[in-house]
Amino acid sequence: MFSKLSSSEEAYRRKIMEAEKEQDKKAPMWVKRDQSLRKRYGNWNPTRKLSRQQVQDIRDLKQQMPSIKTIQIADIFQINPESIRRILKSKWTPTEKELKEIEERAVRRKAKRQEKAAVEAQSPDEPTVVKVKGLIAQRQREQRKLIERKQKHTEKRRERRKSYTTSVGDLID
Repeated sequence: MFSKLSSSEEAYRRKIMEAEKEQDKKAPMWVKRDQSLRKRYGNWNPTRKLSRQQVQDIRDLKQQMPSIKTIQIADIFQINPESIRRILKSKWTPTEKELKEIEERAVRRKAKRQEKAAVEAQSPDEPTVVKVKGLIAQRQREQRKLIERKQKHTEKRRERRKSYTTSVGDLID
């Protein structure tokens, strides 16, 4: 099993902890704010996107009930509290022109889905050009996601590394 630390090892640990606290105090304000937000809400990694209507519902709910907490709203909508915080913080609303473009895109997407479903219904057994292109596109998306995940993983590993680690020689007076 583990034995107790000797007094010199304990003193070394205390000095390292003090040095880390001192380094945290010297950190810029944005780093401190970022750390406190991570501590409060966790890392922001949205698993799904909300519709415009859901975003508006969140804003309306907060306006009607200002006493409700961000975490409670997150539980209702089943998303990360950091996402709720960002939604409530942002004041952007689409203009009439932007709303029109959004609706047109939705109509085009719906027509494309219906066209694809009609093509698949005509010949479900034969591999059509549309199916093959869809499979190729899907495989490319999966490969891109895999590459992005690897890049994020390496970035996180780099972030975890400290730029400078104090050694015993630095702490000896």
